[in-house]
Amino acid sequence: MSRKTVSLILSLLIVSSMLLAACQPAPAETPAAPEAPAATEAPAATEAPAATEAPAATEAPAVTEAPAATTPSRIVYGDTDTYYTFDVFVSSSQWVQVYAIYDMLFVLGPDGTSYYGVLAEDWSTSEDGLTVTIKLRDGITFTDGTPVDAEAIKWDLDYYRDPELGSAFGGWMTDVVDDVIVIDDLTLNVLLKEPYAPFFYWMSQMCFPSAKAYQELGPEAFAMNPVGSGPFMVKEIIPDVSVVYEKNPDYAWYPSFIKNPGPSMVDEFMVKFNVSDEVIYAQLETGEIDVAAVPAQMVEQAKANPNLELFERVQAGQRYLGFNTEKAPYNDAAFRKALAFAVDRDELVTVGYEGEAIPVWTPLSPAIFGWSDEYEAEAAASEPFDPEEAMARLDAAGYVDVDGDGYRDMLDGSPMPLKLAYSEGTINKLVSETLQGQLSDVGLNVEILPLDGQTIMDSTREGTHDMIYWSFGLSDATIFGYLFLSNRIGGSNRTRYNSPEVDALIGEMERAMDPEDRKLKAIEVMKHVIEYRPMISLLAEKRYYAVRADKFTGVTFDPSGTPFFGDAEPVK
Repeated sequence: MSRKTVSLILSLLIVSSMLLAACQPAPAETPAAPEAPAATEAPAATEAPAATEAPAATEAPAVTEAPAATTPSRIVYGDTDTYYTFDVFVSSSQWVQVYAIYDMLFVLGPDGTSYYGVLAEDWSTSEDGLTVTIKLRDGITFTDGTPVDAEAIKWDLDYYRDPELGSAFGGWMTDVVDDVIVIDDLTLNVLLKEPYAPFFYWMSQMCFPSAKAYQELGPEAFAMNPVGSGPFMVKEIIPDVSVVYEKNPDYAWYPSFIKNPGPSMVDEFMVKFNVSDEVIYAQLETGEIDVAAVPAQMVEQAKANPNLELFERVQAGQRYLGFNTEKAPYNDAAFRKALAFAVDRDELVTVGYEGEAIPVWTPLSPAIFGWSDEYEAEAAASEPFDPEEAMARLDAAGYVDVDGDGYRDMLDGSPMPLKLAYSEGTINKLVSETLQGQLSDVGLNVEILPLDGQTIMDSTREGTHDMIYWSFGLSDATIFGYLFLSNRIGGSNRTRYNSPEVDALIGEMERAMDPEDRKLKAIEVMKHVIEYRPMISLLAEKRYYAVRADKFTGVTFDPSGTPFFGDAEPVK
């Protein structure tokens, strides 16, 4: 699932009620300010009656001046990603463009770990973990005037989880949710097939359109005329170019971490799609774009611009070296573990990212629920960069140079040419070339293959790849299921790792409804991954986001880089 992929990714990302402009951009012209009404002409002066003894002639009224034209305040978000349909039931992405007009039941707050109600006033889980009761706020309406009540939410949930629909964002419920029961106008119970800890995370990502409007208009018409309950309403859609929104004047249910009670303090917001990194930064400099991610190569320039406020975050995901664990020699855990000592993460960060990343050892990053500072430090200490250790382990496992060509051979003495595929791009190329050199230093002959991302994904589904330099993104430890569950082989399990032990550990983690217990179980999963190394975690990128501080205040970002616009207001 993506978000800009799940890679999704996602995150993050996030709240219709929080967002005022954003979205995982090609430039579009800003509509001209509305013209001032034509000046009202004064009526012709009334002539005085013929000289008689009559009242003095009436003077013509003064010319009425036209009211001054007022330009609505507008915040513009620049996005390198593409436009997605507003039919969130079938869209492969739910990001800033849809969060502006739709609300969620609850959302992750600025700390990335706590949930805050939006449509929901309260929620609770039964003692056996099988029933989630959701109490809705009273008095909320969609912008078509229909109430946001339990029946409307039930219809949306039932449609999301319809297996025939195959919803990218709601499909997870098919195997998790048994039924949705309306208790009263503002209360519903979601019945689970078994306890499922990620329920709240996934639910916090889901938008809720007007069920009435969706049914009346039909999917195609609704996608161009969407109706939600969020802080904005769609004003103009130019697919693949831009969307312009106007504020919902009735909006008054921002989550509690937003200080503004509502409605939005900005009149309009605009998302520009398919904009290149270079154009985004150029338009940040000129003020044509107000909020956007800053390309790594432009960070120093952005820091020197007094009109830009910069926010530094760490990606909710990481870059890793993945192995096809079904093919020799990668099916040998001893071979994979040896390579973990051959990798110099600090060099990868310096060469590929000019220091704008952090090295990681565990398969989570600091922006992901389940991250543990203590266990990260323990893992790093257990696998230092040590080429001598790597070579000793390869020797002990039987991978030695049999034919004297300077490279290690397979266990049967045959040559061992290794291939490392990466998605085309300058940074990926630099990192892959550096990995190639590091592995060569311990006697491995590695060919690097620049490929398009789709080709790499196809190869991992078919099991034809060797090694990949790849990434993932998600703000919750449930990512382990996508990466390592055996039933994901042929899909998101790109290492094709098959271990009943890790399957069981992930299952236990996903059933742990207590957050602290779930974190402990996530560490058990990480211990297994580090012991058997189906993948070697390498680094988490730093991400920078800029706001035109000379034009707007109040824009903030969560730990994964999701923008919050609820408190945004124009600089006076």
